[in-house]
Amino acid sequence: MQTTRSHLFIAEWRRLSGEGQRELARDIARAVLQGALGRPEEEELARALKFRVGALRRSSEDGLAAAIRVGIVQLEARPFLDLLVQVHFSSRAEVLSTTYDLLGVEHDGTEVAEPVLEAPLDLTKVQATFAGRADAEDAARLGLCLVVMGYVCSAAWQPGVAAALEALRSGSGKAMTAGHQGT
Repeated sequence: MQTTRSHLFIAEWRRLSGEGQRELARDIARAVLQGALGRPEEEELARALKFRVGALRRSSEDGLAAAIRVGIVQLEARPFLDLLVQVHFSSRAEVLSTTYDLLGVEHDGTEVAEPVLEAPLDLTKVQATFAGRADAEDAARLGLCLVVMGYVCSAAWQPGVAAALEALRSGSGKAMTAGHQGT
């Protein structure tokens, strides 16, 4: 049974343009084929796609990406979130690193030190930085990264991540139509 949180992740998936969905599905497929996902996430993805785990690993990248585009909406909220977190730490590491840069936090690739995770983000700087990226080519990727981050970040980061997402989405009508399908 789909939960309210499941519907939120499905809405985020549908918010992506067709190209954005293809890109994310390709990134998920790469993570699967590179062995970057945990066993529980692989099993949940296989279940949603009506595959066996072994079949996931033997798939071609294109074939698996196509299956993901169709079946990902069958995932429940927690497996969907866990899958997106792992994808952002593997095949979307550059997006996560860019997001950290834009948030103004010190990091080493995808790693952030514990004291930094517990320090609040500068809301004024975050809002200005992300509003300025609303028209950027990577706005949809940054937006999805912020959505995922909003579910897993520390309480200290919650206001800053929410402000960044709001600024990115409201920074320009052009970004919304270019990077997303409706609202």
